[in-house]
Amino acid sequence: MPTGDVPGEADSVVPSAEGSAGPAADDGSSDEALDPFATFDRDALDQRALWYERWPAMTESRDEGGLDCAPADFRLGAALWEATLGDDRRIVGMLCQPGAYNFGFALFDVRRDGERWSWSPLELPRCADPPTVPQWDVVYLPTWDADAGTLHAFAKARGLGDCGQTETWALSDEGFCLSRCAIEHECRERLPPWEPLFVDPTCGGPPVLSP
Repeated sequence: MPTGDVPGEADSVVPSAEGSAGPAADDGSSDEALDPFATFDRDALDQRALWYERWPAMTESRDEGGLDCAPADFRLGAALWEATLGDDRRIVGMLCQPGAYNFGFALFDVRRDGERWSWSPLELPRCADPPTVPQWDVVYLPTWDADAGTLHAFAKARGLGDCGQTETWALSDEGFCLSRCAIEHECRERLPPWEPLFVDPTCGGPPVLSP
């Protein structure tokens, strides 16, 4: 999977702990054109071209190993999801597959080293018994529990949320491990938690905020 440093170093946009980002100062650097966040505007209706230019795998087909994001519906105005893992680390999600009740995000691991922020796709083991190898894939309705150090996902099979798939990953020194997942095929007005497909009691522990 592609990795890269955000160009512009100190002039790059840094996602804030309050969940906001603003445009970097224009110093005339040509590198800004390569960095989607260098000119990021939350109120803009459509800036997907900049993001796709930097991460073309977002729009490649599944057969090509991409995420097959929906370019026609991609809107950055309300498409940024952030979780703060410490002063020097964030998880940033860009909306990939919007829908009526499901919102799928492409997640990135964003880390700071001095004045520079580096970005790489966040690869996670996915729901199976045993779990899949870590992979970069769409994560639906992500939430972050800072106290527990856990990332949660919920892919609904219908709007009520009484069927679908849930996943929980725990952050440890080795990265994210899959601690629990469940798949409910029958839509019978029974909300999660469901009978787990996989549980790893060794996955978890105190959150690691600054690995």
